Amino acid sequence: MARRDPKLDRLRRKINENIHESKRHPGRARFYKRRIAFLQHAIAKNVARRRGLDHEAVLDGCPMPLVHKLVLLDARRHDWRGVVTSADRRDAIASLLKRLGKSSQRELYEGFIHGLPGFLPANPPTMGTHIRIGDGTVGAVGEKLEAWEEGIDSTEAGELRRVLNSLGYHAYQPYKTASEYHHTNLSRYPKDTLIKRGLI
Repeated sequence: MARRDPKLDRLRRKINENIHESKRHPGRARFYKRRIAFLQHAIAKNVARRRGLDHEAVLDGCPMPLVHKLVLLDARRHDWRGVVTSADRRDAIASLLKRLGKSSQRELYEGFIHGLPGFLPANPPTMGTHIRIGDGTVGAVGEKLEAWEEGIDSTEAGELRRVLNSLGYHAYQPYKTASEYHHTNLSRYPKDTLIKRGLI
């Protein structure tokens, strides 16, 4: 059985307290959202030091590499108001996705090709940034991508890209269609920016 970490437990308790307070004071939701992001970052920074930036993490109920969680929490502390809707969809984390009520790329594709209700057009499970395999727009077709090259779907995606770029990250919308406005990628490994900003 893994040993409990008193520091992390204390930070998690503070997050829960702030979530409770934000419900009691809905008019101060933005204040509490920034405070929660600060506390979540403190946890993520501690985990990054122990397990590395590629360690799998969860934000807004979506699995993603820890490096993305750190970057997104930085954006949230600087008033990005959106939420992540999808990130990592690899078969390798299918059980985690299922626990979180999410679908793998394979499930999304099969739902689409079988015309199941609620399933939109999706890449096959052989390429796409959500499964870290190049598709010709990001990386060569079939090329293995780094964890930081994974795609991020979110609400308020334009605001996210603006905030990230203002903070020194290199964020862009790789697929130039209105239907993919929600999708964001990074064009550069953000480790140096995280170091410069004192976040790892």
